[in-house]
Amino acid sequence: MTLQWTAVAIFLYIEIGTLMLLMLPWIRPPVWKKIFKSRIVRAFESYSYIYSYALGGILFLLFFDAIREVKKYGFTESLSDFQYQVAQVDAVVHMRLFRAQRNLYISGFALFLWLVIRRMVDLLSREANLMASAEASMRQAQSATVAAHSLMKEKVFVFYTVLWPYIDCHLFVMLFRGRQRNQSQQKRMSMMLERQN
Repeated sequence: MTLQWTAVAIFLYIEIGTLMLLMLPWIRPPVWKKIFKSRIVRAFESYSYIYSYALGGILFLLFFDAIREVKKYGFTESLSDFQYQVAQVDAVVHMRLFRAQRNLYISGFALFLWLVIRRMVDLLSREANLMASAEASMRQAQSATVAAHSLMKEKVFVFYTVLWPYIDCHLFVMLFRGRQRNQSQQKRMSMMLERQN
């Protein structure tokens, strides 16, 4: 392999390792957010988009170069026109076709994983932000619940201390009057029964 394709293959292996590391389930998004916001990453962050797009552009160029090479060595019908074809020529053409296809696969997968890693980093950052906002909302809801319970207790306390004596007196009066009415009605009924007897 030439130097450029060796570099692309090494980059592909690094991308595979990075992607496997990003997919580990026990590393939570807040941890990734802390890593993405660390000093080391922030030092590279100011120009990271330039590096990222430059790397993506290089991968695109190498991918299209590999497509060109595959098309170039893929049409071997033009070589079959020769009457005296040597076996070595056929082997060399197939070797170059194999290398072009290998380079196409390496650059294609490197380009695809570059896009996947960019998207995964974006999604992990968003998920960490959403988890933080959900946690803050949960804390706010819990504090609102505690405040509502304390207000309800205060209202019950106010009801029993301020309003209950007033209500209690009226209830007592109503019950007393009701008992008096009941007693008077019972007396009337008993007198009516006595008269009938």
